[in-house]
Amino acid sequence: MITRESGLAHWASQWRLLRAWKRDLSGVKIKISNRWHRNRLGTCWSMEQRLVIYRGDNFVDELGTLVHELAHAATIGAGHDEQWQEIYAAAVTEITGISVVPCADSYRAVNMAAHDAMEAWWIASGNDALWRMARRSAASTP
Repeated sequence: MITRESGLAHWASQWRLLRAWKRDLSGVKIKISNRWHRNRLGTCWSMEQRLVIYRGDNFVDELGTLVHELAHAATIGAGHDEQWQEIYAAAVTEITGISVVPCADSYRAVNMAAHDAMEAWWIASGNDALWRMARRSAASTP
């Protein structure tokens, strides 16, 4: 059965070795939580190389959060500074093929551009339709 957890784990395995990270993120521990937070979809403890993805409004938001938090793991201690923005934007661009420009005055602008790129890629790639079919099929299985 395809679950949210297995879907996120699949994409995490695909994205741990992106060129954008400039290093191998295979050792980063990723926890998929069923908890929901009003103002947070993920958390990364970069020094410990672990992160958690919380429940979001939809799967593509959670995928975007996974990339966001992996960028924190790749840029230990960088916060949302210029270095993090460059790595994050490069990762989203590598995944989606849609150019995301780093170094905005506010990381939120980069985050919004990345979200839009991830959503456009998710739909245009056909992944959205496949995900919805798989979820409907899983829901109807006894």
